[in-house]
Amino acid sequence: MAPGSQTKIWMSNERILNILGLARRASKLALGQDKTIKSILDRKAKLVVLSRDCGAAAKRQITGKAETAGIRILTLGSSREELGQAVGIPGSSSIGVLDAGFAALIESGYREQVED
Repeated sequence: MAPGSQTKIWMSNERILNILGLARRASKLALGQDKTIKSILDRKAKLVVLSRDCGAAAKRQITGKAETAGIRILTLGSSREELGQAVGIPGSSSIGVLDAGFAALIESGYREQVED
């Protein structure tokens, strides 16, 4: 695995979902598998967020491309429906975070949960 591109697994965190909702309203997310992959290939994604029930083939494809690009991947404890609800769509198993500030907030939320 490339440095800085580890997959982290953590339980659903309301704060993280709220940050994703704010990022959506600011148009700083790539929603869905195709847009997430495009954001990775275009080097626009700063972080990739996957739901716990992301399909194996999609996860493998996104993870491979993100690791090659050196982009970190977080796997949430939330389902695709919960993740989609947080960003205002019916369901999404993958999200590319396009803003470094939002990516840092999401990762800091992860660190806070680990420390608890």
